[in-house]
Amino acid sequence: MNVFCLSETWCDSKRITAQSWYNLLTTKYNVIIVDPKKECNMGRSKAGFIIGVDKSIKFSFNVVNSNYAVLVKLEQSNFCTNISFGYFPPDSSVENEFGNFLSNIDLAQPEFVLGDLNARVGEQCISNKHRSSKDKVSNTRGNRLITKLQNYIICNGNVKGDEFGYFTFVNAGGSSVVDLCLAKASEEKNLNQLEIKSSPYSHHSAIILEINKTRNVTPKVIKTSRIKWEEKNSLLFRQELHRIFKSEAPINYDDWCKTLYKAAKMAGLKTEISMGKRNYTPPWGDKELNRLKSLYRYRVKQFRRSNAFEPHSFHESRVEMLNAKCQYLARSEEKKKSYFLKLQNDLVNCSNSKRFWSALKRFNNKSSSSDTDRVGLKEFGNHFTTVFKSSVNDMGNKSSSTSEIVEDEQLDAEFNLFELTIAIKKLSKGKAPGSDGITNEVLKFNT
Repeated sequence: MNVFCLSETWCDSKRITAQSWYNLLTTKYNVIIVDPKKECNMGRSKAGFIIGVDKSIKFSFNVVNSNYAVLVKLEQSNFCTNISFGYFPPDSSVENEFGNFLSNIDLAQPEFVLGDLNARVGEQCISNKHRSSKDKVSNTRGNRLITKLQNYIICNGNVKGDEFGYFTFVNAGGSSVVDLCLAKASEEKNLNQLEIKSSPYSHHSAIILEINKTRNVTPKVIKTSRIKWEEKNSLLFRQELHRIFKSEAPINYDDWCKTLYKAAKMAGLKTEISMGKRNYTPPWGDKELNRLKSLYRYRVKQFRRSNAFEPHSFHESRVEMLNAKCQYLARSEEKKKSYFLKLQNDLVNCSNSKRFWSALKRFNNKSSSSDTDRVGLKEFGNHFTTVFKSSVNDMGNKSSSTSEIVEDEQLDAEFNLFELTIAIKKLSKGKAPGSDGITNEVLKFNT
């Protein structure tokens, strides 16, 4: 479990930190304690939260709505999400706070909303998708939630593991679904499982939501300076360049590069590109294949957690895992064949040289080269030792007249502007620039 939240704790931080289990908890989690709210001297406090975030996850939090809600932002190398935890007692005195809570959710748009909201929604759903619920009753607070949060789905009775919408609160007076889990509609594909787990220590059941951790893959982005040339901006680029030259003419090559970048930026050309982290997904991979791969990994995890002493559960998990594996491998093989068939057609029927060489480069996967073609380090050293020894001997045997420096006035002269212009005009387009980031298109346009 990466994140947990206990709501309606009634305990302040002083009392919680004095407990024996608190030190054990802090060995694995960074603990956030939100003190309960006491509106008058009489009676007990209301609300209160204990939130634990795994120490491997960066986080920040903000307490809102008079201590009735907490917004937590979680960040990892491949994961970033916002979760809002809330508790609102079933009192009419907090209806204004509940309305503010809904408005804040609609404004901040966190990916997930969980908590004891005491909002009963029955079998209503925000989207047109059907959901089930053991609780058939809806109340005013639940209707307000349905009306306000149009961009969310209710996970209770809608996600695998809780298809029937089990009760989340059970006591001698009755049963209801007052503890809700909501997710943005765009996050539905990332919901793996929702489990309603009863506890002997509380009338409320625990809500355990499992999501796909790699859903927001944000690779490290390296930005590098480069002018991305576009013909539509060429006239404006030339005007800006002439204007800058009039005020401050460049003295050396570095100044000239800075001038080009300045003119390009003012002309609306991109002067920076992002170079993301290397992607190890096969070129024939797509959303469907990634979904099947995630499903297979999830089935593997389920199988590892299954109990071998319960034959039915163990066998069922194993069959589901093997079926998911076969489905993923079969579909991957189909897409791989289709990908290389398309490449082959591009090579045979391609009329554009650029597309031809691009297809050929992808077809000849360099990573598939065998180790048998590689030259050993010792063999490499012996070869060049022999070559250099023979070169030294040959030089010693030659007459001294051949080693004399021959001077040629024309060849030794500095190249002039005319020669430089001809060389620039011969440059090819669409080539990668050097370390200065100045592309050939920019150089050719200015000659």
